[in-house]
Amino acid sequence: MFNQANILITGGTGPLGRAAAAVPRDEGVDVVLSARNEARLAEVVAELRPGATTKIEGITADVTDEASMQTLVNGTVERLGGIDILIHGATPTVRSVGGAFPDEAQVLAELGIKALGGLRAARMVTPHMQANGWGRIIFYSGTNARVTGSTSGSIRNSAVIAMTKNLANELGQFGINVSAVNPGLVRTERTADRAQRM
Repeated sequence: MFNQANILITGGTGPLGRAAAAVPRDEGVDVVLSARNEARLAEVVAELRPGATTKIEGITADVTDEASMQTLVNGTVERLGGIDILIHGATPTVRSVGGAFPDEAQVLAELGIKALGGLRAARMVTPHMQANGWGRIIFYSGTNARVTGSTSGSIRNSAVIAMTKNLANELGQFGINVSAVNPGLVRTERTADRAQRM
């Protein structure tokens, strides 16, 4: 399925990040997972390694920090030999606050992780993909991009959609496909109570 591609996943300790790693692992593809929490990252890598026939590596990084991200990209290339696919799954750990007028600091924090963090990651991996003549960049957006109820969530997810469209136009000429996934409410350990109520 993945044709021996090397994959970098940010937000690798979250439920969607772990799920994103499981499929390529089962297809025999090398994966680097990244997250800020070193201890939790080590746990997730240990969970995924049994039965894997390829590399499952973990590298701690903060998507809001330029130097940290450069270390992540360099480390991924060193360990896997390149980066063919980027899945930017890093999301704020604090749920978006509802209401029309959220705290500005919260909005900026969410944008910094989900939109600007994704833009930073994409910018750094693009030269490696260009060198190979192909690549895939996948962002997690969400249904808040087109529904009301959380201004901060709508702003961050709409920004991801707009960024995706622009990068797709710019990078398509190099064989790099850029797309966004818009998951709705997914039942995870963090959303079980909310999912049950709905």
